[in-house]
Amino acid sequence: MANAVNFCQPTSTSKSLILHQLLHGYAEGHRLLESSVDLPEDLIRLVLRLSDLSGSNVSSGFEDYITGYPLTSLQAYALAKTWYAPEMPRPGCVWTHTIVIPAAAMQRLVSLDCLLSLFRRPEKSGVRGSYDKPLTLDTVTESSAILTPQRDVLEKIMSLHYRQENTPVILGARNSKEFESSILSLWSQKWPSLRLQLTFCTGALAVRTFDKRPFDIQCVPTSKAREVMLDSKTMAGVSEAVIANSMPGNAPAWAIEAAEDASQISGGALRTFLWQVTNGSSERQDFEGLVFIYEALQRSIPLPELISTVAKNFPDVHSGEGLKSALFGEQRNIGLANYEERDLLLGIGTTSDYKSFDAEILALRKRAEELWVSQSEDATWLVGELFRSTLNPLGEETLAALIAGMEPEAARRITSRQIQFLPALFQAKPSLATSFQLWLAGGDRKRELFEAVAGRKDLDPTLIAGIVRALLESNSDNFIRRALDLWGTEAVFATLDWSEIHNGAMSDTCRESLRSHLLSVMEWVEGGPERSFPVLIAIARVVAPFSSKISQRDASVWLRTSRHLRTHGTDSDRTYVSAFLLALALNNAPPAPLELVAESFEYVHQAAWDQRLSDSAWIVVEPFVPELSWISNWDKCERLKRGLISAFLRNSWPASELQNRIKNNDLMEQLLRSARKVDGGERLLRAF
Repeated sequence: MANAVNFCQPTSTSKSLILHQLLHGYAEGHRLLESSVDLPEDLIRLVLRLSDLSGSNVSSGFEDYITGYPLTSLQAYALAKTWYAPEMPRPGCVWTHTIVIPAAAMQRLVSLDCLLSLFRRPEKSGVRGSYDKPLTLDTVTESSAILTPQRDVLEKIMSLHYRQENTPVILGARNSKEFESSILSLWSQKWPSLRLQLTFCTGALAVRTFDKRPFDIQCVPTSKAREVMLDSKTMAGVSEAVIANSMPGNAPAWAIEAAEDASQISGGALRTFLWQVTNGSSERQDFEGLVFIYEALQRSIPLPELISTVAKNFPDVHSGEGLKSALFGEQRNIGLANYEERDLLLGIGTTSDYKSFDAEILALRKRAEELWVSQSEDATWLVGELFRSTLNPLGEETLAALIAGMEPEAARRITSRQIQFLPALFQAKPSLATSFQLWLAGGDRKRELFEAVAGRKDLDPTLIAGIVRALLESNSDNFIRRALDLWGTEAVFATLDWSEIHNGAMSDTCRESLRSHLLSVMEWVEGGPERSFPVLIAIARVVAPFSSKISQRDASVWLRTSRHLRTHGTDSDRTYVSAFLLALALNNAPPAPLELVAESFEYVHQAAWDQRLSDSAWIVVEPFVPELSWISNWDKCERLKRGLISAFLRNSWPASELQNRIKNNDLMEQLLRSARKVDGGERLLRAF
């Protein structure tokens, strides 16, 4: 026998199916006689029970019948035919030939009545050796079409069977063949996973049960129909059991259409649709709603109406998942509903029935992002439409995804016609704010644009740097102070990087803003590679007025800058940097303050003497030189000289260094005269 664990499965390329079989009959009791497969213990007991006679006594016309039920743990289905065996010595004996159909086979069998040709009633003398090998079924064989289903009966069975899950349908029958074709037609129409769930018997001589519930459909001798119905109603979970033949009135329109389709040997367009839009999670109770959707599609209804119809019939977010995916999902079947992707995303994003749909199941975010790649013009159109619409949460997610995938050029196209959308784009995708063209396009809405990104708390340093650069490139530096205060060191570094790239360019607004972030400015100066002289000259005008705050930092960079300005740059820049250098020297800045004196004092003194010392340069050094009487305080040269003498005394610099650092003899004599007017100056003079 074949092992149940290694249950034969059909290959996708084979034209034949391999099916297993079992034979039960009498041999000192009803038992399994032969089998081509070993079943698990729970299924051995189940198949044994359901292969026995379906009641206590055989009724005329029901000497043979068919039974179908799931073999759940094996992921298979049992289709059995039972024959009364009057030739056996004991009354009530039967033969039952059971065919085991794997779940994979359900995908390939278009019609199931062809399975009936596989049943064989054993002969008493030839039982052994006939049922211990698998069966082969040619899947391309035409359906045997044994009987044409009774349309009125089939319609009624449809309407009752699909009305609710727990309603057993009982058919009062003259014989077991009367409704066999109708039941097989109904079974064949079901999608594969639903086929595996049906329980039926065309010859129930008493109520038949599966998993402590009555069979879904039972054909019962007319005389026993009421008894079987009453017995069915007493079982747990059964609210109602109905005798289909006695139900008055016509079947509903959906059942009539379903019955017409099921009557076709291999099924029609409805069956094809059902198989396309269902999956393993689709349930029996979905059937009626699926037929309604099918009818709606046949009428080519507008997309909003279709979305509403689907939501009405499948209101729960997880109901009808296969249908929703087939119509509106990422891998949707275009043949079912040929709507443009942009229209579909707009419809789902604006419907009031949004609670019936799941953004993840429909892959809305992924599809919105991919729309930029496949159909950028449609993506641009969709962004504009979503902005103008009242969005549900699905629409908000779709718009967010569209914005996330948007490039600055697309944003420019959208906002060239609808500039009011730009702040929302910045807020949703801050990386767009790194485009200086979009800042330029913002016009008088730049404050809104800045507030849109300022409110984001999750900006990384790279993004901050890009936004700052875009502000500077677009001459939007009115917002630089806010940017520096909001984002700190990252924004300062980005500002100075931009200035260096642009040959030291720096507006007055930017310079004033940087003065509130001296430590970060100095970290940039000292932390990277050797900075260019143009940017260092620009930075000197930022930090020089605060020399005392940075006087304990290494002043070598400013000494190097001053020496560069001897032969390069303007006189104004050299004078300003020299004043800065002198201010550092007077504050004893490391590592060599006397080098700073030698580099700067004579030049600054001469500029003051020549009336070339600008107010901005004087402001840098003035805090570190003494004041004179009110009538003499105008004398900058004298104040500079006394300031230098005071620095020598205060910092205990060797007196000899004064003569070493000041090369102009006339200036040296002036310094010595000024020394006599400084407290402690005599001590310096005696040291010469």
